[in-house]
Amino acid sequence: MREGKKTTPKMYLQIRKMLLLGIVITLLLSLGVSFALNLIQESRSWDQTLSGVAQVVANSPLLVEDIHHPSATEYIRRAVRNVPSIDVFAVYDREGEPVAFYDLATGADDPSLLTPLGENVIAWFAEGNDVMLYNGEAPSGADRCAYAAVYSQDGELLGYTMAAIYMLSLRTMVLRMLCF
Repeated sequence: MREGKKTTPKMYLQIRKMLLLGIVITLLLSLGVSFALNLIQESRSWDQTLSGVAQVVANSPLLVEDIHHPSATEYIRRAVRNVPSIDVFAVYDREGEPVAFYDLATGADDPSLLTPLGENVIAWFAEGNDVMLYNGEAPSGADRCAYAAVYSQDGELLGYTMAAIYMLSLRTMVLRMLCF
């Protein structure tokens, strides 16, 4: 007859440690995947918000009637204050020169603080595109930008709008996700 091997308490302790380690690794992996998926979803949400605000303001009657309207700055100031995801907003004429601007963080609203739009942004809209997510020419230190074209009632290109957020806003969102 064969005698079975006796299990020692040391072996039970090793098995328990391995099971605990497996549970901890599984938990950390699931938390990591969940965090990554939340970041991707938040990024898409930011992009949709930026694009949507840029399009809505581009279609506003105030800008469609006259992109150089004196109350354009006040209009975009209200837009930035009322949409919590937007930090910077600007309006450019058809040549890409800034005509109205507001930065929520600094309160600056002088369009001369902005550089004109680059040729690649203007070319994008010349091809008939309506919205552009592009960070290459982000003004005032903004980190994520959406541009939209402003068209007149008869389809003539009048100018462009730009909505942007700061990296600080993105970091705040990440910290909020980590804490809650």
